[in-house]
Amino acid sequence: METNAQDGVADSSISEGGDGKETQAGRVVRPEKVGKRGEARKSPKAPKTGSDLLVVGIGASAGGLAPLEEMQAVNEELLGVNQALKIKIEDLSHANSDLQNLIFSNDVATIFLDRQMRVKRYTPRVANLFNIIPTDSDRPIMHITHKMLYDTLVQDAESVLSSLSQITREVQTTEGEWYIVRVLPYRTVEDRIGGVVMTFTGITEHKRVEEVLRVSEESFRAVANLAPNLLWRNDPGGKATWYNQQWLEYTGQKPEEAQGYGWLDVIHPDDREQARATFMAAIESGQPLRQEDRIRGADGSYRWFLIRAEPVLDENGKVIEWYGAATDVEEQHTALDMSEADVVSRTEDLRKLSSRLLVAQEDERRHIARELHDEIGQYLTGLRFMLEKLSTSSEQQEGTEGQIAPSLEVLSDLTERVRNLALDLRPTMLDDLGLLHALLWYVQRYQTQTGIEVSFHHMGLEGRLPTDVETAVYRVVQEALTNVARHSESRQVTLQLFSDGQVTAVIEDQGKGFDVAEAFARHTSTGLSSMRERVALVGGEFSAESSPGRGTTIIVNIPIASNS
Repeated sequence: METNAQDGVADSSISEGGDGKETQAGRVVRPEKVGKRGEARKSPKAPKTGSDLLVVGIGASAGGLAPLEEMQAVNEELLGVNQALKIKIEDLSHANSDLQNLIFSNDVATIFLDRQMRVKRYTPRVANLFNIIPTDSDRPIMHITHKMLYDTLVQDAESVLSSLSQITREVQTTEGEWYIVRVLPYRTVEDRIGGVVMTFTGITEHKRVEEVLRVSEESFRAVANLAPNLLWRNDPGGKATWYNQQWLEYTGQKPEEAQGYGWLDVIHPDDREQARATFMAAIESGQPLRQEDRIRGADGSYRWFLIRAEPVLDENGKVIEWYGAATDVEEQHTALDMSEADVVSRTEDLRKLSSRLLVAQEDERRHIARELHDEIGQYLTGLRFMLEKLSTSSEQQEGTEGQIAPSLEVLSDLTERVRNLALDLRPTMLDDLGLLHALLWYVQRYQTQTGIEVSFHHMGLEGRLPTDVETAVYRVVQEALTNVARHSESRQVTLQLFSDGQVTAVIEDQGKGFDVAEAFARHTSTGLSSMRERVALVGGEFSAESSPGRGTTIIVNIPIASNS
């Protein structure tokens, strides 16, 4: 090799290769690039595949020095390709890291199988269900034991692989825990089926809540079937979804015949259209219903019934269902020919019957509220204790600490909702501490929820009152304040409550008011009928004073001695 001192460029001579190619140090010249005199000539750039890359050094051809700029350009292209490959490798590394972190942070047990049912990957939670260890990778799933009562696990995976349709099952473990298992095809980015994915989501607490609700529903049905009235339940649109046994026995209807609007079939033809229109008007307005209709018995005869329906509202005031009761008032309709004493006597019987119904309703509310507080509340408290314990363990701090805090927030919200539901049904302090403490608590809660200021004045309520009086007054105050928040648009309410031989309650607001007589006539009394009925059942007097634009005043007087 010779060195040109002037240019500082290493030079080498061209040698003949066995295949007729001419080569020079650091550079390969292809045959198609050689001219007639053996000189290299330019050709279009070939694709930069692994076999076509040129290794370029600094050298000179036989005819003189190679252009330095051309060699530098080729070197720069090679550097660019190397950099692009490096970036792709880094992106792939980041993607693998993200996938690894996702798998280890996922709280749902998930296992990936290939087409031969071999384990390819799984999340840490899988170890709670399967006797699996890291060395079980590529091991057939049928060779790994598990704790579930799930004999068709492998068959389900094979079925999904064959049909490409998802399978969902509820399975139980040998320890009594419940999971929802979902088996679905594993699709690659090229939309090819590479195996199956199995997920296992814990639903043990959901199952326990379902059982509590089922027992509560059975208890409600048992109590409802003991009541002498014809009872039913409607969805928000007015379709009947349940009847008690007394309805089915009296009308002779089968459950499927009475469902939906089947109850109209047993209403007297002369009353049917008016009954339907009045009922649908109540459904549209969301207001309680009270009317009288003739209902046909199983023997074909008709009797008069007092029909009442009350909406059940959620925390936002939206109707979620209706409960109705039909009380036989045939005797009252035929009492025109009876003496006044007989009429009074039969009215008293009806009052007692309604009173028993209200007592049964309050008893059931008390029972359900205690079930929610004592049973579900304890489960939720225990679950919170376990989550807090997990959040403080070193293992959870390393892996799933980010999942515990949101779960605790959801649990706190659920606990608060259950507590509010129990309190709305019947606050325990009404039974335990009495009317005054219950109303002080309710007023404070009402102000917090609605932003309406309540000025509460009371006197003579330090002792306990008869239970039915306390219940009636509490429900009247509750209904009146609810109407203020819902209809009056007033931001202030005055509540006065005094006890001196009789209980006197006055609820007054300065809202937009309404026509009381018209409200009673149209059965749109915003709960006035319900309040008046409750007061009458304990021998009290009820009055409502209101007019448009001048606010509303509710006055209740209930004697204590007659209820002792």
